Amino acid sequence: MAQGLRIMGNSYPIHERTAIDLFSERSSLKQGTLSERLGLSFDLRLDKGHAYGSVLRIKLLDPAKTLNLFCRRLDTGLLEFKLTEEGKGQLSTITLDPSSFRKDQWIPVVLDVDIAQGRINWHILDKKSSVAFPYRSITYEGIYLGKHDINIDVADCSIRELELSLDQERIGIPFRESRGNVIHDLSGRATGTVSHPVWLINESFYWKNSYSLDLQEPGGYQFDEASGRMLFFDRHKLRALDLSNYNLAEWTLEPALPIDIRLGNSFISGDSLYIYEVNDLAVGDPTVVSFNLETLQSKIVSRDYLDMQLHHHTGQRTRRIPYLLFGGFGNDRYSNAFLMLNTQMGRWDTIITSGDTIMPRYFTSSFYVPETEQLYLFGGMGNDVGDNTLGRSYRYDLYRLDLASFHLQRLWEKQWSGSTLVPTRNLVQEGSDAFYALMYPEYRSASALQLYRFSMKDGIHIQLGDSIPIRSEKIKTNANLFFYRQMNTFYAVTQEFDADEIRSKVTVYELRAPAVTAAQLDQYSRHPGSNGRWYILMAMGLMGLGSIAYLWLRRRRRARANLAAPTSAQPEAAPQQLPTKNAVYLFGKFDVFDEKGTNIAHLFSSRQKQVLLLFLAQYPGKGIDSAELSKQLWPEKEIPATKNIRGVTLNQFRKLLSYLQGITLVYSDGCYRLQITNCFVDLLAFREALVHHEEDGPLTAAILNRGRFLKNTEHELFDNWKEEVEHKVVAILHRQLKEAFERADYARCIQLSRLCLDSAPLDLEAAAYEIKSMMRLKQRIEARQRFEHFRAFYQGIMEEPLPFTFDKLPD
Repeated sequence: MAQGLRIMGNSYPIHERTAIDLFSERSSLKQGTLSERLGLSFDLRLDKGHAYGSVLRIKLLDPAKTLNLFCRRLDTGLLEFKLTEEGKGQLSTITLDPSSFRKDQWIPVVLDVDIAQGRINWHILDKKSSVAFPYRSITYEGIYLGKHDINIDVADCSIRELELSLDQERIGIPFRESRGNVIHDLSGRATGTVSHPVWLINESFYWKNSYSLDLQEPGGYQFDEASGRMLFFDRHKLRALDLSNYNLAEWTLEPALPIDIRLGNSFISGDSLYIYEVNDLAVGDPTVVSFNLETLQSKIVSRDYLDMQLHHHTGQRTRRIPYLLFGGFGNDRYSNAFLMLNTQMGRWDTIITSGDTIMPRYFTSSFYVPETEQLYLFGGMGNDVGDNTLGRSYRYDLYRLDLASFHLQRLWEKQWSGSTLVPTRNLVQEGSDAFYALMYPEYRSASALQLYRFSMKDGIHIQLGDSIPIRSEKIKTNANLFFYRQMNTFYAVTQEFDADEIRSKVTVYELRAPAVTAAQLDQYSRHPGSNGRWYILMAMGLMGLGSIAYLWLRRRRRARANLAAPTSAQPEAAPQQLPTKNAVYLFGKFDVFDEKGTNIAHLFSSRQKQVLLLFLAQYPGKGIDSAELSKQLWPEKEIPATKNIRGVTLNQFRKLLSYLQGITLVYSDGCYRLQITNCFVDLLAFREALVHHEEDGPLTAAILNRGRFLKNTEHELFDNWKEEVEHKVVAILHRQLKEAFERADYARCIQLSRLCLDSAPLDLEAAAYEIKSMMRLKQRIEARQRFEHFRAFYQGIMEEPLPFTFDKLPD
């Protein structure tokens, strides 16, 4: 499982550098005397090219010495590790050639103070060294990594899987925490503390938005694994993003690519990028071109033209076949054809398969196994006859096509619970045991991509990581999943098209492997040894069962509606740019941006988030006194018994607020309250807009565009508050909805309807306006599909017929 801790070193100001005391939380380990061995082993990764500073300090009381493991890059380019006795001299060195290991490679480090043999033996990677250390026993004060005492030169590095040997005692410290300042051993017991930590497990759960690019004309993207680049292209430009440092190279193509790009389908073969269209071009126009990435020269490969468009097909380059694609949607039809691109003859040929029959579908994903010459196909939606007008069904099945015999076999099919999802274009294989799929509900305007790992054997799957937002308004909008083995990183790419379906925004997200579950992310916050929180949560669960049952009955229908809603939606891009520094957002996804623009929302535990919401709910009132705060947060405990946990919680809360400017927690007149000056809080901005009658202004529109208020927060503490805010939002949207319809702004009316349905998924008026607007825009087929979808959803939740028909929509 992913783990590790990044040590912020010389690249950061002194007060921000990481300091680790391995034994500060375990009194039995402090100032120990050893007569046999003091051993350490851990994995080390150097995170900066210059690599200068201390990695490890062992401070001894008897003999009075401090051992220091120091690294630096020499003028020759070599990397030198020095074991020194501070203030005395150098004991031993090991020199490594950086070209002998990858940039992000973990390097094994072993330091063994063998007291019985009177030597220090140590090795890094495959280099070993030894030095005399003639003492019969040692008494240590502590073991430290990063900044400590007057030692402020700290190497920018990461560590994981530390193991300690203290005579006969063995202690494993995996560094699997996701937040906080306490370090735990393998059993979950607290051992030490760290200041300014960067817990690496978060990089394996939270997708990082690494790069985005606006394409002003139709184009696409492709991953060039051989060179470690993400390519972005249109007819006139090629851009290459180096994934190791995110430097962007750009070339203007003269002459322009000889293909009229519509969907921007592509693949890479050798040194060439192939760009292809299968339909929607004039007969005789180039449909496949190759572009040499070395010479920047292009040539026409084919003018062959298929009789239907193939939106959201899947394709793979194989050893036997230059390019093989399957499925797709176009001309109101679903496809189940396997098509082979013959690059020599410049044509598409249909492959006839034997064995099982696969349903016509699109949104199918695939991966290719070169060792066995097999293509695997997963999921998608369509129907058995391939006619879109007859509806569609979603499949979660896995097929295998043998490319030697073209025999097709269905390996398994799973029943799916929850919202229906489709996979993105590409799957990532994990050996012979599993594959990864990026999936999302494509029918929701404001949708979200989610990573899953599936067993190859039986389809058992788990959800991994956080979600990625995607605006799924246009059929051209697409996403893809890649894996770069050299960086051990997943890359997700989204391409969201504007209303004109010409311009698009391409965004690259990254996630460190191995991806982890939410349970793995929070393992120490639930551990019985984590400062007693386990017992508090257990008591809260047992004593709150009665109230939970009541609240469940009261909110059952509303919760079901929110979870199963057929559209989410947000309208087109917000009319005003919202702050991304020093800002707190409660509408839509919970986001907190610090003064540097980093999203630190993941640092807020559920308890800290509750504290923030409690204070914002009553802002700018008098505040909350200690007794009331305890009653709200720990209703199962007597107020005097909450003093310590309340103090700890508020101290942690103050620390989180310190990442922002202009928002602090103050105590005056016997109450705690927030003092907010120049920190942007979307709720407060929304309130102020209502007071000044600016609810139709661009700022309000941008805030509401984020989504429903407290969208992912379900807690009885905030039910009344949520309902109050949602009532105001829906009132505003209903008025704007009516006005937009009356002035025949039907596109805006559809946007407002979907935003209204995000707050009130069963809103009949909003649904009727959306369907009527589609009809006025001559989108009768889409309107009928939307009506049928909403009717099924409404009747499933309310268990009663929809009070209007498609032919008799309310005025």
